Amino acid sequence: KNLELARATSINKKKKETSKNISPELKEKLDDAFHVKQVFKDPEITLEKLAKKLGTNRSYLSEQINHSFDSSFRTLINKLRIEEARILLVDIDFEHYSIEGIAISVGYRNISSFNSSFKRETGLTPSYFRKNQSKR
Repeated sequence: KNLELARATSINKKKKETSKNISPELKEKLDDAFHVKQVFKDPEITLEKLAKKLGTNRSYLSEQINHSFDSSFRTLINKLRIEEARILLVDIDFEHYSIEGIAISVGYRNISSFNSSFKRETGLTPSYFRKNQSKR
């Protein structure tokens, strides 16, 4: 048992040491990719494609995202898409967009996955959110 505990402690130490070596440059590139270039709007974006764009490898990028954003890549992409959708749903310049149009503009391929993600993230359907926000 002591040997198993020692191994587990050693593995945890290595994980913590790796997390400390996270590159501030990559964090900055990620912030730029997500908030300026808005790569999350690309329905074809994958961890591999983003890693290639940022000049790093998939594993290191995944670790960086997990550490910096406390989230997996896919969860983070969905969260960013929903944040953007919430903005567009109440923006007067987008009031003529259908819910599906907004879903597509933020990177979803179909309204079904958009509705599911939106409800999971906000607790509301996109149409309910839009209708209740426009009353304010």
